[in-house]
Amino acid sequence: MKDITEKFGSNFLVAAFVPSLAFVAMAMVFFGPIIPSELIDRMKNTFEPFGQSGVLFLALSIILGFVLSSLNTFLYKLLEGYFFLVRLPGSRKRQEKKRNSLKLQLQTVDQEITDLFNSSDPDKERLQNLADKQYYLVAEITSRFPDTVEGVLPTTFGNLFRAAETYANRRYGIDAVQLWPRLVHVIPESYYHKVEQSNNGLAFLVNCAALTLFFSILSACAALYQYAVWQIALRGGGDILYFIHVDSRVAHHYQQHMWIYSGAFVISLALSRLFYVSSFPIVREYGDMIRSCFDLFRFDLLKQLRLPLPENSKREYELWRAISEFTTIGDYRGPLKFEYELARDKPGGTDEAKKAADSNFWQRVFRR
Repeated sequence: MKDITEKFGSNFLVAAFVPSLAFVAMAMVFFGPIIPSELIDRMKNTFEPFGQSGVLFLALSIILGFVLSSLNTFLYKLLEGYFFLVRLPGSRKRQEKKRNSLKLQLQTVDQEITDLFNSSDPDKERLQNLADKQYYLVAEITSRFPDTVEGVLPTTFGNLFRAAETYANRRYGIDAVQLWPRLVHVIPESYYHKVEQSNNGLAFLVNCAALTLFFSILSACAALYQYAVWQIALRGGGDILYFIHVDSRVAHHYQQHMWIYSGAFVISLALSRLFYVSSFPIVREYGDMIRSCFDLFRFDLLKQLRLPLPENSKREYELWRAISEFTTIGDYRGPLKFEYELARDKPGGTDEAKKAADSNFWQRVFRR
């Protein structure tokens, strides 16, 4: 029960409930005229004991909100290009071309800088401009795309996420996907709250994009249904099912509904695209928050794992590679043992003993 009540916190309200509420309201307004009155009456009678006319509206919103919360990871992966797009031949070509274009620009700038350095009298102002352009291009490539062309995904959304996931590996040798569930336990609550806020904003836009896309599909189905009913009305009308009657006297109403739902299909489809594109800056912001967590709190994770802090960046890279391998594939490549920093915790432990343990720690990290 506690887990269920926690669902009604700010995360659920902002990211799932508000979009669901808007979707249910719009669906009732738009599709109400074509829903058979008998069906509406039956649904109202179901909730009659509660004595509240809005209980159905609220119940549908809450249920849809829970569905969105449960499908959060799936929706993210779907927008990243997994499951369907990645299986299509040539689905990554457009993103690969964008990455290659930036890479080509960077190579051109690098060559110009090299030529200026080799010249007898380099133009310092032009050299500074090229250096600024080089900085911008490298920042764009590393923030928008993964390290290798093989890691490129079919969507911009996916590549922004993939770039954030590969940052920790590129900088520190950390497998971010495997170690993130461990890192979150050493992140201060106040800072993790900021990470959650960024994720809530992203989830809100993702849910809005998903719901407006679903709304456009419903609108298209409604338009086709109204077209079929319109054609039946032109032929004299009649009963389609036991609760659907087509009145030939209002054939023009069915035609009007068809055009209204066709317009709703186009508008909602455009809105879905707008919400999707609007999520890109939030994905970058959220990705930067993930990067900062590894920058700021990775040593806290080492302390929690009872491992000594590395003496330099090279040793740190080797240690994180070993930890990532250990947590991902275990001893598949052979025995892998660590020497833990426990001297201070043991009764009678001394700094001299600790220093002696540290002196040859890095020679004993790997035992294969």
